[in-house]
Amino acid sequence: MKVLKMILLHDIVEIYAGDTYAYDEKGHLDKEERERKAADKIFGMLPEDQAVEFRRLWDEFEEGITPEARFAGALDRFMPILHNYRTKGLQWQKFGISKDRVL
Repeated sequence: MKVLKMILLHDIVEIYAGDTYAYDEKGHLDKEERERKAADKIFGMLPEDQAVEFRRLWDEFEEGITPEARFAGALDRFMPILHNYRTKGLQWQKFGISKDRVL
């Protein structure tokens, strides 16, 4: 349940901040700042007990130190690969992403 919460909270923050495509070098320049500001805003709207719990989980995911956070991060990175496998590489073809770049 903890891992599921981490993944969901991570995605909610990305929805608000704007999800950054894995191969978008320019978008990664301010990704951390955009997501931190989004997390501050989103979690700031919640009752204190929820805000503390959710922020702690989100921070743990972002730090990627605990086994749960590493597993959640692996799942988050696996989804685009699975998506591209199912669509026969449609997104990677669309953006000219080579196999070497993926690896």
